[in-house]
Amino acid sequence: MKAQMVPMPITAAEKFNEAAYFYDAMLAVRTNVKLFPYYLSAFLASLRSVTDYIAKQATEHDELRAWWTDTLEKMRTDSLLKFLKGKRDTNIHQEPLQIFFWHGPKFPEKYVQKDEDGEEFIESNSIEWSSTTNELGEICMTMKVGNDGPEEKVGTNVKWAFEEDDEKGVADYCYDGLAAIDGIVKEFAALRQKLGFKDEPDAPGTMMMGSLPAEGS
Repeated sequence: MKAQMVPMPITAAEKFNEAAYFYDAMLAVRTNVKLFPYYLSAFLASLRSVTDYIAKQATEHDELRAWWTDTLEKMRTDSLLKFLKGKRDTNIHQEPLQIFFWHGPKFPEKYVQKDEDGEEFIESNSIEWSSTTNELGEICMTMKVGNDGPEEKVGTNVKWAFEEDDEKGVADYCYDGLAAIDGIVKEFAALRQKLGFKDEPDAPGTMMMGSLPAEGS
């Protein structure tokens, strides 16, 4: 058996892909009240660190430094990026984030009907549902349709929010943050390529807009 060293991400583009990975992982465990906050924390930290890697690479050329000075000033006035950085700073330097979630059942297709406008509904004299959280942190839902209907396990719809009264969900904030940083990394990579830098992986090397994780999926 032979061990081989695997290098950690060393470019802004690679660090961006790390943030995108944590975004996907976060969505995959959205019904788990233990794991979702872990991946959110990792996402916020890795998204913030993309700019650290840009700053390091920008020292390699005067034109890169000038571009970065201008870009950094714009980022400091960007309300979304300031918001996400604030959440990251609180989580790392002060205390774990206090986030909120709402949940409900995913209605089985066999019960769902559509009206003439295509709106979905369930027709029944009684609908009951309940939820528990198992030892692994997974939200488990059961549902009973009709007074005499069986109680059955169903999927869970979950929405996480940074603030209790904020209609915009955590996933939406994070996706928009990814999109904003993606644009900055693309612009940086294009400038490096113009100046003759040969980055590995080849510039731009990011998940371009259009291949970002599916929003809120």
